[in-house]
This record gives sequence, structure tokens and C-alpha cells, in this order.
Amino acid sequence: MVQTAIAGSVQDEVVAALDEQLTRLLARPEVRSAVHEEGRRDVLWPALADAGVFALGVPEADGGLGLDLEVVSGVAAQLGRYLVPGPIVEQTVAPAVLLATCADPVRAALAPAVQGDRVLAVVDPQAVGDAEDAIALRDGRLDGRCDLVRFGADADLLVVVAASDAGPAIVLVDADAYGVTITEEESLEPLTRWASVRFESVAEHHAAAADPATAILLAERLRAVLRVVFAAQLTGIARHLLEESVSYTARREQFGRPIGSFQAVQHILADMCVDVLALEALCEQSAEVGFEGVDHVAALVAKGVASRVVRAVGESALQVHGGIAFTAEFELHRWFLHALALETHYGDAQHAAITLGRALADGEVQPWA
Repeated sequence: MVQTAIAGSVQDEVVAALDEQLTRLLARPEVRSAVHEEGRRDVLWPALADAGVFALGVPEADGGLGLDLEVVSGVAAQLGRYLVPGPIVEQTVAPAVLLATCADPVRAALAPAVQGDRVLAVVDPQAVGDAEDAIALRDGRLDGRCDLVRFGADADLLVVVAASDAGPAIVLVDADAYGVTITEEESLEPLTRWASVRFESVAEHHAAAADPATAILLAERLRAVLRVVFAAQLTGIARHLLEESVSYTARREQFGRPIGSFQAVQHILADMCVDVLALEALCEQSAEVGFEGVDHVAALVAKGVASRVVRAVGESALQVHGGIAFTAEFELHRWFLHALALETHYGDAQHAAITLGRALADGEVQPWA
């Protein structure tokens, strides 16, 4: 109980400090325009690095802050709430997961990323629903392709989850290594830049783990933690959509009184509030077990629920704002578009239901144990 209270206190302090910094920076019109309208990652990146965001979950022995997953998830929620672009989740999660057990070459490659001096992208076929063997590691060479890699064209270092004869493995590849081709793809959502990454007999790479058992464990843990943290980021988006809707219905008047006084609108807001509070509680519960304790089933559920909730909350937000919400000049649509861009990344509600249904049918999951 004491440890939980201490963790909560640290999380509150970190989140409050980040909240203050982002509020101050985004209050400047030129910064807000560059971030929200142009989707420029570089504008806030130095401030996040100086604040130690990328080092939050990294062990202190590796130059990090050594904080737990609850703090990282809390920060991710704030990044969603303020709509901060960039591969921040990957940049924060991958070093925190890998540095605990990785070999020295991987440690040296990740060290600059902890300080924000190298940009990471995670290349994982499972993130976009491709076959597990879409990228394969055979005889020491990496082959395959993955589309819709978040910020792949911005990355200096690629964290690749590949299929091998022993199971999934994680390897680190320099973005400019021989045999690597990165092609930026068109995106309808300005805050997320997508890229197609192709590997053709790439021999220059570093394995995150020497033995197959550890490699499988690291791949499962990386995927599970990414799901939990992406769910937290979606939670922050949902929280912002709710707060903006409540504020707007208190200001907007119709028939001589605020529309928030109408019972129909109140019902919509109440449903939004219930969904957001339940999602926040679920994400908090999923993260409290720490990086090493995250269960892949719980992570899948958290990401699936977050995807469903943020879409429902976003649609309700558009409804209570009326016609203005559908205009390009009104900011609200940016949060909703970003939520849609993240909805299927590492699985939406349908993917979670199908995956868990198959696991139940095969006896891999015992829900009442």
C-alpha cells in the first residue's frame, strides 16, 4: 500500500510538471500551429528530451529515471490530451523494455535514444495486422516488409520484431544500413507519418537477446507494454474530447439557454463521462503491474477497449458540438482523427475479441482461474 501511494505521488508530480510545460509551450500561437496544423515532431521533441520523457522507464544504471509503467502511462495520457506528435510511445517504451536485459551492442545503440538524440521506430508486423513472418530472420539475415510503420521515415534506428525458427526475435537495425529501404507513405492524418520499410538480406543488425527464450519473452513484453501505453494515449485523447464537450455545451446557447441544460445533451455527456472514467481505471489497472508484469491478455483487452471507447467518445463529441465540429477550422477534429489513426495500431476492439475468442477456444486462456 505504501509503495502504491509513493508511485501515485511520483506520477502526479511528473504529470503535473509535463502538463505545465506543454500548456506554456502550446500557448504560443506559432508553436501550436506547427504542432497541431503541420504535425511537426521536431518542435516539442527537445523539450520532451530535456524533461526526461524518453528516460522515464529506463533503469538508472543506463542513464534513465527508473520509474514504473504507471508513470509512463500517465505521461502518455497527457501526450494524447495535448495532441503531441511523434514516435514518443516507441521512444519511451522500447529502451525501457530492452535495456533491462539486452547485450552491450544494443545498449550502446539505445543510449542516444534515451537522451532524444536518436529517433526510434518500431517495425512490427503484428502492429498493423500483417502475418507474423512478414519479416523473417533466417541465417543471420533480415528479409521482409512492413507497411504503416509510425514515423519510419523519421527514424535513425529501427527496432524490428522478426520471425525466426525459434519464435519472435527483436533486432536493432540502423535506418541507413545496407538493404534497408524506407518509403514515406501518404497520410490523411497530419500528426502521424507512415512509412513502408523493406529489408533485403540485411546482415547489419544487433540481436536484443542472445538466447531464444529471452528473445521470445522480450518480444511479448514489448508488444504488451506498447499496447498498454497506446491505450493510455487514447485515454488522454478521450479525456480531452470529454472536457471540450462539457465546456462547449456550457457556452453554446440555444433558445436562450446553454445547450448543456437540455436533457438529451446531458445524457450524451453522462455516457461519455462513464466511458472515459472506466477506460482510465482499466488503463491504470493494466499499468500498475509494471513493465515485467504486464500480461499480454490484459494488454490486448486494454488496447481493444481504448479503441472502442475513444471512437464512441469522439463521435459523441462531434454530435454535441453540432455542425461546427465537422469544419477543418475547428480544432476538435484533430483529436478525433488522431484517435482513428491509432485505433487499429496493435489491434482494435474487433481484433481483441477475435484473438481472445480463439485463445479461449484453444484453452490458452482460463478466464475464471
